[in-house]
Amino acid sequence: MYKVYKVQNRLTLAVDTINAAVKKNPADEKLRNLLLKLYYEKKDFEKVALQSKALIKLNPDETRYDQILVNAYTLMGEKVKARDALEAKIKRHPKVHKHKQHLVNFIDRHFGHDEALAKVDKYIKLYPNVSELSLAKAGLLSKSKKKLEAERLYKKIIDEHSQTPGGIAARIQYAEFLLNNERLVDASKQISVVLKKNPRDTDALTLRGRVAYKNNDAQKAILSFQSVLSYKHNSISAMKNLALAYEINNDFSLAKSTLNRIDKQVKQDLQGAVMLARLHRDSKDYEKARAMLNRVLTVKPNDERAIAELFNLQIQTKELKGLESEIKEAIQKKPESKILKRVFIRYYMSTKQYDTSVAVFSDVA
Repeated sequence: MYKVYKVQNRLTLAVDTINAAVKKNPADEKLRNLLLKLYYEKKDFEKVALQSKALIKLNPDETRYDQILVNAYTLMGEKVKARDALEAKIKRHPKVHKHKQHLVNFIDRHFGHDEALAKVDKYIKLYPNVSELSLAKAGLLSKSKKKLEAERLYKKIIDEHSQTPGGIAARIQYAEFLLNNERLVDASKQISVVLKKNPRDTDALTLRGRVAYKNNDAQKAILSFQSVLSYKHNSISAMKNLALAYEINNDFSLAKSTLNRIDKQVKQDLQGAVMLARLHRDSKDYEKARAMLNRVLTVKPNDERAIAELFNLQIQTKELKGLESEIKEAIQKKPESKILKRVFIRYYMSTKQYDTSVAVFSDVA
């Protein structure tokens, strides 16, 4: 009956059916997994957390349940409990250092850079020769103003771990650091070293494509992202990158067909939907663009990229009545949004209010 209820989208009845089965068989991991998925679909994250805890007790080696628990707490705004769940996972698996990396990154996102740096320094004192922890620190430094310190640390890790997977990971992360700082030649050198050792390294191929994209070498970017997809057939990020490369090469039909693959594969991929809407707008298929954006805004009403793209669509189709006040209202809600301010510039340029557009541009620059 569970499958019938699920197909009919009668989630409450499906939950009741599986719950009854779980009460009879509380140690059945498959049943609890089904219940976990149903609670996720219902967005009942409190119950998701309870089922995750039960599954961790049943199978403490399956760290996927820990991550689901962390996600549930985060979605409920329980960041301290989420951090505690990550700490508990580390206590159960003290030698799996990537879990410590995840905790450091979580603390950086939710509790601040200084606290994350203090945490990773504590771990490095305990495990001074573990490359993953040094890489976590380098990543934190690269996001701060301590870029020279970050670069020195990347080079140190590469020198000390050149023949290990940690050395490869360091080169990849260092190449991304160089790319983000517009040092494209240096980034390419690091990428080439990785690809010489392993031509199928998808992280290196992705970075090579991004470097090519920055250099406006659309053909090289396309080849790089196609290579990634040949090894990772269902990679959403590779499809998005490939679609962007097609777009700068003016291959709009190929860009749209690539994004349509995303749309079929992941119905809730909002970023892909906004990109596809922009491509529909560029090719003057305005109704499809509007439909894509409405879908995104139904799921996530405050998505600033979708809101900005809808404004761009209205500007392009000359639906200007009341638009200025709508854009102003959106910016008041998100005063730091450069995306929305760029739309405002476009609006003022389209209505020939050049002095006002210059003033807005000065604020964005």
